[in-house]
Amino acid sequence: MNKPDDQVTALTSLTAQEFIDINLAARQSERLHLLRVLINRIEAMQTQPLTPEQIYSELSRWIELRKDTNSSLKEKA
Repeated sequence: MNKPDDQVTALTSLTAQEFIDINLAARQSERLHLLRVLINRIEAMQTQPLTPEQIYSELSRWIELRKDTNSSLKEKA
């Protein structure tokens, strides 16, 4: 079982470039996930008889909800 000291040692043994690469990969993965979720949301809305204004309003609400969720997660960290 990994002890906390082992995890710290593993983190401190990363080079700056390795850390940057890991961070970049994580951000790209997160963006890809959000785009997939957004595409699914848009596709679901297209099956409903919505006006462009209603679609925009729904997307705006979804974005605000995502912002609120991300803010509350950051506050807990």
